[in-house]
Amino acid sequence: MQKEGLGVSKGIPSLVVAAASFDDVVAITGYSLFIGLAVPKGNLGWSIAHGPLNLVFGLAGGILGGLAMSCTRIWRVRWQRSYGIFVLGQFLMHFFVHFHFAGAGAMASLVMGVVAMLCWEAGWPRFASLGPSTHYAH
Repeated sequence: MQKEGLGVSKGIPSLVVAAASFDDVVAITGYSLFIGLAVPKGNLGWSIAHGPLNLVFGLAGGILGGLAMSCTRIWRVRWQRSYGIFVLGQFLMHFFVHFHFAGAGAMASLVMGVVAMLCWEAGWPRFASLGPSTHYAH
């Protein structure tokens, strides 16, 4: 679809990828919440709070990672951006697993990619960007 140029001007291929990622985020959040309730570790209050904390930490880590990857003055070449996304995604995953928030790690990796793509398209943050480009996300 994208190679033929269908819907590219309206951002439909990016929307399809974002929708697929959102489906993963919902699945990870639901799984983290209910596995914490089904197999409690510690007191009940911590088990109940663990699911929402996975969501909050995952979103925060993904947004920070996406902002770091959106600095195209640092990541000028395509392979640098690809390598950076891969390494930072792995780092976020292992960081959150180390602190027993596996759902947050997976969510942070997904959110980071979406945030980086949106920032690349908008040319944001202005001080660290070479300007808006839709080619970085391909």
